[in-house]
Amino acid sequence: MPETIGFHVPNDLKKLGPVLDRLEAYCAYLGMAPALGRDVRLALEEILTNIVSHAWPQGGDHAAELQVSGADGVLTCIVLDDGVPFDPLTHQPASRPRSLETSPIGGYGLTLVRRIADRLDYARIGGRNRLELRKIYRSSA
Repeated sequence: MPETIGFHVPNDLKKLGPVLDRLEAYCAYLGMAPALGRDVRLALEEILTNIVSHAWPQGGDHAAELQVSGADGVLTCIVLDDGVPFDPLTHQPASRPRSLETSPIGGYGLTLVRRIADRLDYARIGGRNRLELRKIYRSSA
């Protein structure tokens, strides 16, 4: 496998599965522990689902791009889309519910992504959202 892989992610939730399967296979190729690969998959599933569901309220054919690379024990995932501006780092994390019965459905995805990622960076560049997620998968020591 190459050191960097790229994905074209159409705004169709039904097409996320194969992209996420390839992402998880790439994590395994890098030697990432299976549980860590599943965590990365879960974080990217949340990010991509939010993009597909909310980035293009006007509809039409659009796609996000996902670039993934692994070097020196760090996985870097860059997600680009031309949807409405959205900086996930400015949104407050969801507070912990008092009980499952009173907890609203949804709203915890960004909290999950923040817990999985070792680093998140956002920028709006050239009319595109750019979200970078980094995950340490192997100690450099």
